Amino acid sequence: MFVSQKFTHSPPSILLSAAEHGNAGLGDQLRDYARSLWAADATKTLVEVRARLAGSTLAPPAWIRGRTTLTDCVVGSDVFVGFRSDIRHAVIGTSCQIASRVTIAGTADRPVRLGPGAWIGAGADMDAGVTIGAGAVVAAGAHVSTDVPPGVIVAGRPARAVRHRKAIDDGLPRFGALLHALITRQRSPLATAQSLLCLLDPFLSELDSALHHMLVEANPVVAAWCITKPDLVDAELDGGRDVEIGERAVLMGRGARLGGPFQGGGITIGDRTRIGPDALLEGAGGIRIGVGAVVGAGVTVVSTAHDHSRTSLPMTACPVVIGDGCRIGDDALIVGPMTLGAHSEVAPGAVVIRDVAPGTTTHGIVRRR
Repeated sequence: MFVSQKFTHSPPSILLSAAEHGNAGLGDQLRDYARSLWAADATKTLVEVRARLAGSTLAPPAWIRGRTTLTDCVVGSDVFVGFRSDIRHAVIGTSCQIASRVTIAGTADRPVRLGPGAWIGAGADMDAGVTIGAGAVVAAGAHVSTDVPPGVIVAGRPARAVRHRKAIDDGLPRFGALLHALITRQRSPLATAQSLLCLLDPFLSELDSALHHMLVEANPVVAAWCITKPDLVDAELDGGRDVEIGERAVLMGRGARLGGPFQGGGITIGDRTRIGPDALLEGAGGIRIGVGAVVGAGVTVVSTAHDHSRTSLPMTACPVVIGDGCRIGDDALIVGPMTLGAHSEVAPGAVVIRDVAPGTTTHGIVRRR
């Protein structure tokens, strides 16, 4: 039995937003923000801006990323959940890792259960009553409708067994060092100021210009970009001019020189490229986008994976290259390592995990639509 903390709305967090605190006064929000950021035990639990917890318990340490919702869940220790996941009525075991845009549709009488050390890939979804065994892996974009035995890797829609993991036992996944590094970065003057502006969003009409000024200080190339109300920009950025980033976008990832896990980390975007609203670019392993590309609304690009041959599931770099003039349809999922050739097209909702030849159209290995 693990020791847990129960939250009905949002727990103390490093990044807070006014929306999560209802009618609480601005002074109370600022006090809570400062207390959570600088508390001695701040590394125990990180629930990011705009994440929501309702009727759920967390056993620290835990890390819940922005716009994820946990409803009536029991979460074990050393659990990570990525951006914009919707998880309902789930029992999540110790050291599980859940990527971004995952949907777990449990119910009160048919909860979903995840065994210790399980990994759920980006864009996966699972039906009520499913059990994912200890150490099992659910591939990106998979739809799980039946139980997955321990240690089995499944993929596809519907998900089917691909193989059984033959992993070296080097312990369960732990993210304490990574979480500590992130919190240290959030305590920097620039990150603190950006978080305070999130708190002040409902009160300051000048937020856009102030935020843009801070982003330019961190990444001078952004001076020639149009970034509209992003959810998060925590990335090493480079590229050309006249780049457009839509509302609620997330851009994250940096190279080792700036504290990232890999030398090639960061995001480069070429001239006249447009990134649609709600796009999610996870660039820790490196994302390179060419000139004149169009990345649709709700697209997810993932440039890291995990080494399934070890039970600790260490992160690996999986760079993504998107060529000049590419068109990526809404809600597509791009998983590295891979290259989209120049002027290729990705159909809406496609899950793409392999190289795409220049000038061709792909519907991916599966489609989520």
